[in-house]
Amino acid sequence: MAKVIADQGGTLVVCLANNMMPRQRAEEYRDVHNMVRAERCKEHSLWLVSSDIFGERDRRVSWGPTAVIDPYDRVVAQLELEKAGLLVFDIPILRQ
Repeated sequence: MAKVIADQGGTLVVCLANNMMPRQRAEEYRDVHNMVRAERCKEHSLWLVSSDIFGERDRRVSWGPTAVIDPYDRVVAQLELEKAGLLVFDIPILRQ
């Protein structure tokens, strides 16, 4: 999807997620979400804003990796995992 967005001139991906998984799988992916997303951002020179839920329900868990990732694969802002909050960040979007 990142390639499609970049090919159409996009510079920002907004990822609204609900990553509730069984606990064992959630543990495996806890620190992987941003790494994978950052790789796509760097490959296609995109910014990414992700917003996720956190908590546990029906034996499923989500850590809530809400973050802003820049086109150089850096997490430039992130809410603390497992904490509710509002993330505010000014993104310097360049017009093409």
